[in-house]
Amino acid sequence: MVRRQIDAYLTAVRMDPKRRHLFVEGLRDRNFLLWLCGNGVHSDLTVLTVDAVDFAVPVSGGNRGRLVEFAKIVEGKTTAIMFFADADYDLLLNKKPPGNVLLTDRRDIEGYIFNERAIGKILRLSLCTTEESKPLFNAIISICKRVAAIRVFSEERGLKLPFQDTNLKRYISKGTNPMLDEGAYIKALMQNGEISLS
Repeated sequence: MVRRQIDAYLTAVRMDPKRRHLFVEGLRDRNFLLWLCGNGVHSDLTVLTVDAVDFAVPVSGGNRGRLVEFAKIVEGKTTAIMFFADADYDLLLNKKPPGNVLLTDRRDIEGYIFNERAIGKILRLSLCTTEESKPLFNAIISICKRVAAIRVFSEERGLKLPFQDTNLKRYISKGTNPMLDEGAYIKALMQNGEISLS
């Protein structure tokens, strides 16, 4: 099915040389880009999610994996179809995406707004507290670095640990100084990934 759909996209851009398609991972990415551009999106450009493509054979790596697979199939056939994806861990692992894939400068789009000031705004305006943002921000950074190390290890070793299917929140303590129970989290990842703890 995917080949027929891809051929249809390629035929469409050949028939209308001004037509452009930009594929993104998901609806949140699409909405964010359209909001960011406002009225600046050219009328010949269509921003689509990779969900619009029906893959006959399952592709690993979620929507990002599907997007990269689609990009590989189309690469070299047209410049009218491009792709925008989260960098994820490609930057840390020195992985080069296909030439028609543009990556975020940071791990993901959320990385652009994650900073101490934003945490302070959430604390003050949403949670109505007078807590300082720096300790919470530093605790979050510490947790993120540990989780990133586990994710990079999984990627390097090809473990395919099920991060999406393992609830990280269960392993983070509550309060003003949250901490990650790293051992319990790794154990849960392994069990969910059906990897022997021995």
